[in-house]
Amino acid sequence: MTTVINWFEIPAVDFARAMNFYSKVLQVEMSEMPSPDGKMRYGCFPYEEDGYVVSGGIVEMKGFTPTTEGPIFYLNGEII
Repeated sequence: MTTVINWFEIPAVDFARAMNFYSKVLQVEMSEMPSPDGKMRYGCFPYEEDGYVVSGGIVEMKGFTPTTEGPIFYLNGEII
């Protein structure tokens, strides 16, 4: 692993809107991962199994709520 951060999760209350937003802003293709218990929706950013790329996901689940009290992420993106 070459980075300090290797995974992050962004809470969402509107899963489809969050997936669309991050896909467009970061110009990446995201994929929805199935939840075995059906209690959450999870969308993954592109990642590599070897851990050389920092990646993460969008999570819609009870108790995961966007807030201004959490960490700040700076995302490199281009408005199109």
